[in-house]
Amino acid sequence: RMPACPNLDKHDPNDCDACRAGASKRKPHAKRPPHRYTYFGEKLSSDLCGPFTKSVDGYTYLLNIVDAHTNHMYVYPLRSKSSDEVKAAFEAFLAENKSYMPTNKPITWHTDNGGEFTSNDLDDFCAEFAIKRSFSVPYVPPQNAHAERMWGILLKTMRTCLFESGVHESFWTYAATHACMLHNVLPSSSLVGEMSPWQAKYGVPPDVSKVRVWGCRVWYHLPDHLRKSKLSPRALPAINLGIDSQRNGYYVYVPELNRITTGYHLSFQERKFLHFTDDGIASLPRGIKP
Repeated sequence: RMPACPNLDKHDPNDCDACRAGASKRKPHAKRPPHRYTYFGEKLSSDLCGPFTKSVDGYTYLLNIVDAHTNHMYVYPLRSKSSDEVKAAFEAFLAENKSYMPTNKPITWHTDNGGEFTSNDLDDFCAEFAIKRSFSVPYVPPQNAHAERMWGILLKTMRTCLFESGVHESFWTYAATHACMLHNVLPSSSLVGEMSPWQAKYGVPPDVSKVRVWGCRVWYHLPDHLRKSKLSPRALPAINLGIDSQRNGYYVYVPELNRITTGYHLSFQERKFLHFTDDGIASLPRGIKP
């Protein structure tokens, strides 16, 4: 029952505390024409996602960094939400892209207000490299829309890869790296001519000849010192975990060796996957050797 109001005809809901408290709602976000960024690093957006299932290499969170000009994205797995880990990941990003970052133009790093992004150490680090900080308003995700939107793209691809291959969730860091790579080499509707983020950054089309189905069966050629005898198999079935960005090969998980390694002499069967059982390699692997 509404309380009696002696001056109901003069009631102003904009000046009524009860209406403000009980009928408050979100304000619509104004549609603004998209800003055209002109160089790599002009605006970098980041967001943190997690916690995930603890990965085989001990990670539970994932940080993304996406460039507004090229739409090129990087992902970094983290063991916790600490600002020290975020700082280390951002430092690795700057080192990897040193030759692409401008030296005489402003660089802005945009994030939300999470504690992992608002430490004094992180502010001092950015000030040292003349990187301007900007933040979204608390509890307003659309103000960090670029980084937020990337999770929909990444997580969809990660879920698809894990489901189709049947690989255990603990390998999600490798699925995330593969999903990020696919985003970077595929055409982007937000770029002129729907070019890929890779081409927008490096100026040349990406080479996708090495891309293989993630999680498919691959035969890992055994080095001589791992063979038990001259009659033992010369290759073992393994799981493709994606391209090794630091070596000319692929990450593979070899169940019989309980080892994640990089292989070069590999035979891919992209339409086949290893069969899993409850007590086999579908269960959480223990003590995998790097």
